[in-house]
Amino acid sequence: MTMKCDCIDHSIKLHIEGALIHYIRKIQEDVATFAKEAEFFKVRNPNLSNNYSEVAKSQNAFIEKLEDAKRVIMNVPECGVKEGNPYPRRLSVPEQHQLKIAKDTLRMPDAMARVMGGPTKEQAREIIKELTGKEAKDETIRSL
Repeated sequence: MTMKCDCIDHSIKLHIEGALIHYIRKIQEDVATFAKEAEFFKVRNPNLSNNYSEVAKSQNAFIEKLEDAKRVIMNVPECGVKEGNPYPRRLSVPEQHQLKIAKDTLRMPDAMARVMGGPTKEQAREIIKELTGKEAKDETIRSL
């Protein structure tokens, strides 16, 4: 089963944000260059001024859309954040095994858990809380 989440890796998030900032700056430079050239051509042909203002408006609208995209990217939760992330990352194989051992430990009687080795019941509760974000109790362990 493939786990699908609405989160994004921190490095990918930074890369996308950097690319958006780069494009915004590039367009702003183009707008500034365009404005300088437009002033030169307006002197020669005053009828072109309306065309230049329309192009400038469309470029500014495009910059606003890129800035909106940047704000959306900044609000996407990052995968793997321990607190406050409603979309947990997928557990690695060792973490999946650790979680299974912790659940098995809580299902065991106390004496058996001490003899078997591995985590204590308190450690098992901490592992389950860390990996799933849910509180674990001996009675409710089957529902996790």
